[in-house]
Amino acid sequence: MLIVRILMLLLLPVRWPIMLFSRLARRGRNADHAAAAPAVGGVGRAVRPQDLIDVRNGVFFKIFTCPDSDEPTLGPNDLPVATQMADRAHQFYKLRADLFPRDDIFYEQVEEQFIDQVSRIDNAGEKDQFLATLDSARKITNDNTRTLFCEIAPLILFVLLAGYAAMLLVVEPIELTRFMGTIASEEATRLAVGGMALGAGVIFASFIYWFSYTHIQRANALSLNVFITTEFARLNNAFRVAQREALQAETQLADTQKDELRRLSSSWTLAYHWIGVRLFLEEMIVRNTMFQVRRNTTLYRVLGVLICVGILFLVSAGAMIVPQFLSTRGSSWLVLPHLLAAAGLYTFVIYALTMRKPFAIIATSLMKDQWYRFDTLAVGDAIAEQVTRDKVQIVINRDRARAAGV
Repeated sequence: MLIVRILMLLLLPVRWPIMLFSRLARRGRNADHAAAAPAVGGVGRAVRPQDLIDVRNGVFFKIFTCPDSDEPTLGPNDLPVATQMADRAHQFYKLRADLFPRDDIFYEQVEEQFIDQVSRIDNAGEKDQFLATLDSARKITNDNTRTLFCEIAPLILFVLLAGYAAMLLVVEPIELTRFMGTIASEEATRLAVGGMALGAGVIFASFIYWFSYTHIQRANALSLNVFITTEFARLNNAFRVAQREALQAETQLADTQKDELRRLSSSWTLAYHWIGVRLFLEEMIVRNTMFQVRRNTTLYRVLGVLICVGILFLVSAGAMIVPQFLSTRGSSWLVLPHLLAAAGLYTFVIYALTMRKPFAIIATSLMKDQWYRFDTLAVGDAIAEQVTRDKVQIVINRDRARAAGV
């Protein structure tokens, strides 16, 4: 799969006109999917088309809006839901992970597949909305970065170099001199024209980065942040309810209802265990997703530079071949150092100076310190509190029985 992606990227010069035309044709078109309302009272939740993110296509980049979280609310009287969660916990604790997964995929994909397998327990075998949303958000985020680094920036360089080379080959040296006045030399005139072309290319690429890519990526990340915040908050609230009900289960039934008490206490206890597992795994998949976005951003930067180098060789080869078929007024060998200097400066300014930290746009928009993460649940404290309370109550009842002579 990775080889296919690399091959498609190497064919970008051929695909550019088609891709840009299709992107412009889709401009302003709204997606058919609408955000779904959160489910209430159920545990099995299959991902429906309306649960997926709403994607719109801008001029260059994609804009998405995450759906509302479908995580159900859990109340004190939702014993059937707690019983279902207890069954899910039993399935998870009996799950055997594959110790020898396929060796033709990355480790993060192995981890993602395991988390997906666990999440399907809670969704009747269907893909979980949280994982599907994060996966779609990751793909769109990577698509936007790939479009910028591997398509738009190299395309601007191609237009810059092709136009500069054509000008050096077609325009007579005396006409170049007249452009700057009789005082300037021919070489100074060439450099001035090249500098203006380079400046125009850098300004255009920087404008796309700062005023289109940056704003769209930040808006996408903020939408994802709202989705994650809502999901984690609902899981946290459900955990607190289940924990509280597990602590006071014996107060809700008579002493003679031992079977019902056993079922009630075990259901609520396993329910908050299962909620803790789910929040832990969902936090891990967020970490996994952010790792893939960061890694792909680095790869796209390197690949974009390589494509720019390939464009330099392509235009340089064209500048050497064209004089063999058409009459030119400039020297082909004079064109090469100018193209090399223009390509080097453009690549350095754009990839090393302007587009330095694209991943930071996403990282600073995800307010992870405000999320209810797994550590905020304090699962260990909840278990210790429940066990301690039960043991103390056993000792108290034993002492009372001994004092009564029973």
